Amino acid sequence: MRIALQEVPFEDGPSQHSRFVSGIVQVNERNPDYKMLGSQEVKLAYATLMIGKETVAYSDKSKAVNDFLEKLLSFMFQVKRKTRL
Repeated sequence: MRIALQEVPFEDGPSQHSRFVSGIVQVNERNPDYKMLGSQEVKLAYATLMIGKETVAYSDKSKAVNDFLEKLLSFMFQVKRKTRL
């Protein structure tokens, strides 16, 4: 299976990092963690995380894991920002 990546602004705001729509992992350009990205290497690492998040969420039949993964990503990026000081 092939997965494409697309960077788009989500119409419902900045809170969600990504979503999976018809074989495409869409990355939310409005998310503050996305806006903090710099180099191509950092963007690739971010994209890899989003693909992983969406793969796990897609495989979860309860659909509850997506919310937990979103919270985990937000926490992780917050810790990264604070430890760069």
